[in-house]
Amino acid sequence: MTKARLDYSRRDYESIRRDLIAKIPLLTDQWTDHNPSDLGMVLLELFAAVGDLLAHHQDTIAAETYLATAQERQNLINLCALIGYRLDRPVPAATVIQFEVDAPLTEDLAIPRGTACVAAVPDENGTIEEIPFVTSENATLVTGERVVQVAAVQGRLFEESFAATGAAWQQFELHAHDLAQGHFHLWVDDDPWSEVAHFQDAIHSSRQFVLTTDGDDLTRVRFGDGIRGAIPQAGQTVKVTYLRTLGTRGNLGPRLINRTTETFYAGGLPIRLRVTNLIPATGGANRESIDHARLQAPAELEALWRGVTKDNYQALVEGFPGVAKAQVIDVNDCASVRYFQVNLAVAPNGGGHPSPQLLRDLQGFLDDRKVITQEIRLFDPDYVPIDVHVRCTLTSETSQAESRPNLEHVLADHFDFDRVGFGQTISPLDLRANLERVAGVVSAVVIQPAADHQLGLGQIPTLGTVQIDLVGGRT
Repeated sequence: MTKARLDYSRRDYESIRRDLIAKIPLLTDQWTDHNPSDLGMVLLELFAAVGDLLAHHQDTIAAETYLATAQERQNLINLCALIGYRLDRPVPAATVIQFEVDAPLTEDLAIPRGTACVAAVPDENGTIEEIPFVTSENATLVTGERVVQVAAVQGRLFEESFAATGAAWQQFELHAHDLAQGHFHLWVDDDPWSEVAHFQDAIHSSRQFVLTTDGDDLTRVRFGDGIRGAIPQAGQTVKVTYLRTLGTRGNLGPRLINRTTETFYAGGLPIRLRVTNLIPATGGANRESIDHARLQAPAELEALWRGVTKDNYQALVEGFPGVAKAQVIDVNDCASVRYFQVNLAVAPNGGGHPSPQLLRDLQGFLDDRKVITQEIRLFDPDYVPIDVHVRCTLTSETSQAESRPNLEHVLADHFDFDRVGFGQTISPLDLRANLERVAGVVSAVVIQPAADHQLGLGQIPTLGTVQIDLVGGRT
């Protein structure tokens, strides 16, 4: 009897069914009724369906074992952990808040870290939403002065306490699912402990902990085993404070923070403080996406978390929480940075200019990873407005009034911050192609820009003035 040949690459229901039917004559010559109502055919089709399901599970399991194809967030977190990469939690927007009094004070006024302020922001329905901010450093309004400026981040501070068990590898689960990146502090009986990425370098007395966030955004605090990392003893109190943030919703324009929820006193009497943010709140981001981690993790692994080449610096900066995109703007065209100074343009999440706090944190991060002979300088992005003038021909039944906002939306989407990059070329052909995809548009002519607009180093395109001429259609 000849062996049946099965094509193991054909594993869908129809292919398995055909292969099983083709195998019947090789097993018996008595089974000649292949009608779907035949009991044997019913069983055969059930086997084909089970085979299809098993093949699907096999493919899914295989895909989840590779960084490039994994779709489940927890699996991607586990894969990234193998190369020392951790996905970012939500990042709070940062700004500078100005506190001002009506008249100079006769004594110093302390404004402690964690002072709560509020921005009043109208939503699309006209309802006022209050966005919380807190100061991220201590400040003092000194005697004789009326104004002081303080760094602040978007979010609200929370505190939790746990009773230590004294067990090795003890861990505690936090209640918050929107824990902000980089704003977590822990004490054991009022002694501060420090966060580390792992216990590899810890010894038995190291007061360290590891913070992990899983695919469901559950965050856990984990301690060592007494050999790698100290153990909080039974009866001790573990206290944590953390910031909960709204991510991208915290990216706000200037002068929207308008009050503080705290009461301040001078000379034993409450005083009135005027509060505002003179610069926009930028850098806020939601938790790191799977697609971003899939690209960023190999880039940082290639850099080995050190800045040597241009690609290393760009990978390190773009992986820093709060940074959306970056570009090395040195003019030398060699792969390695040979000059003693490395210049980087940095754009925060949500666009705009990076906050002073983001620049300070990023500067410190890079200083710890650069070659000792190099100096790092960070620059704001240069946003270049591109004026657009187009003429669109509409079909006879298309309304001009309905088409215009659709065309304006397409142009705005073309220049959306998340779609453009440093040094990008703005092509009239790309603009024309996008406009002609709008329903009711027969053709589009791009009058301005008349040719490809190539931006320089450190420059990001934005939409300038827009002029849309409509031809045909219903008025």
